[in-house]
Amino acid sequence: MSQIVLKDELSDTLSAVTDRSELFNERGELIGIFMPAKGRSLPLFGSLTEEEIERRRQQPGKYTLAEIWKSLGVSP
Repeated sequence: MSQIVLKDELSDTLSAVTDRSELFNERGELIGIFMPAKGRSLPLFGSLTEEEIERRRQQPGKYTLAEIWKSLGVSP
């Protein structure tokens, strides 16, 4: 992942954002999506709690990556 250092004015603007937001330039073109880190304990999993992640891990029917590759006919 790359890092971008923001000027103070933009940093202050983004610091006030509380939820996932789309970023557009002045021409109305989508630049990207911003997800604030503040208040997020698991940013990679969105709003999933640790309990929900663990519950999903325990569900039957899981396959290993090797099993998925084999079913697709791909050699690791």
